[in-house]
Formats: sequence, C-alpha cells, structure tokens
Amino acid sequence: MPQPSAREIIAANVRAELARRGLKQKDLAEHLRINQAGVSARVNRLTSFSAEELVATAAFLGVSVQVLVDAEPTAEAVAS
Repeated sequence: MPQPSAREIIAANVRAELARRGLKQKDLAEHLRINQAGVSARVNRLTSFSAEELVATAAFLGVSVQVLVDAEPTAEAVAS
C-alpha cells in the first residue's frame, strides 16, 4: 500500500485537531482570512496548505507544525 502524501497527512491531522477542539472549518477560515471553501479544499486534499497557512493553522490549534506534518500521532497530539 502506498504511503500517504504530505497533503493527505496534513489534511487528516488538521481535520483531527479541529474535531478534537470542537472547532469548525469556518473558525479556521476566519483565522487564516480565507473563505470556508478554501479551508474545505485544503482539508479535503484538493489543494495544499501554504507554509504560512500551515504555521498559522498550527498556532490557531495550539500545536506545533510537527504535529500537523507527522504521519504518526505524537505524544503532544495525543495529550491535547
């Protein structure tokens, strides 16, 4: 089975962190100053997060960028 792409891993981790915190795509969109459709495209793997968006997303979610790019959950992600 092929390894998931970085886009897939990041999208899955952002979705998981949003859900863990009870946040909606709309909340992240407001923080990133993009529309909800733009966040939807990113979390549904239609487009990638830019480096700036990834850093801002991690800050918004209160996690490190590493948590969003890791294929395996880290202790930080599990503890939050």
